[in-house]
Amino acid sequence: RIMGLPREHPENKQFLRRPTLSGHVQLQDVAFRYEKSGPDAVSGVTLDIRAGERVAILGRVGSGKSTLARLITGLYAPDQGSVMMDGTDIRQIDPADLRRNIGMVLQDAWLFSGTIRENIALGDPSATDEQVLEAARVAGADEFVATHPMGYGMPVGERGELLSGGQRQLVCLARALLSKPRVLLLDEFTSSMDVQTEQKLIERLPLILQKQTLIVITHRTNLLALVDRVVVIDQGRVISDGSKDDLLNTKAAAAKA
Repeated sequence: RIMGLPREHPENKQFLRRPTLSGHVQLQDVAFRYEKSGPDAVSGVTLDIRAGERVAILGRVGSGKSTLARLITGLYAPDQGSVMMDGTDIRQIDPADLRRNIGMVLQDAWLFSGTIRENIALGDPSATDEQVLEAARVAGADEFVATHPMGYGMPVGERGELLSGGQRQLVCLARALLSKPRVLLLDEFTSSMDVQTEQKLIERLPLILQKQTLIVITHRTNLLALVDRVVVIDQGRVISDGSKDDLLNTKAAAAKA
C-alpha cells in the first residue's frame, strides 16, 4: 500500500530548481478544507510576508493557525488560491529545494528512533560535529544533553519517548536551525517547555536570526517578543494584520475600557 502511494516526483512533472530562496512568502486567496463536504479550515487568506520579516500568526485554538503552517511548508496543497515563495507557486518548486530553504518546528515534535545527534542531523547527514553542537547550543538542547553520560549519543526512543515533551521540542528546533534556512516557521514550538527554558529561548533566538524570515504561529502573547508584525486569524480568516505595537496598544486600551 505504501509503495502504491503517489510519488513525490511524478515522471510526468518537471519541477523548477530553486536551491536558494530569499524567503518572500505570499498567500493569495488561499482556502483549504480537510474533508470535501466539511467546512473550510482556512478561507480567503491573503498574506504578503517579505523576506527577512518577523511575523506572528496569532489566534485561538482551532482558528486555522496550524493549517496555515502546513500550507506554507507545502505539507498541504490549497484547494483554492496559491502559496508562493519568491514569486513562484511552491507546487512548482522541487520539494527538496523547498525543504532545504524552510526550517520548521511543528506543534507535534516528531523524533525518530536513534540518538540525539542523529535526530539533529536528520535533515543534513553531512553536518559536522561543530555544526550539530552549534545548532544544539542555539536551541538550548545542549543544556540537558550535557548532563547525560552518553551526551549526543543518548538514545531518544521511538518517537522520542525517552525525552520529555520540552526536550523533544528543543531537539526539533536544533534540527530546524542546523541548515540555517531562509524561512524559519515555528508552530507552538514552546508549548511543552517550562517558563524558564522558554524565556531563555525568546532572549536567544533574535540574536542568531539575521536575514531569515521568521513566522511564529501561537496563541501565547509572550512569544510576540520575537516579532514585529502580528496577523490575527479567527475561524480560518484574517481579521487583523498590523504592527505588534498597534496590537498591544489596542489590547491595552480595551483592558482599560
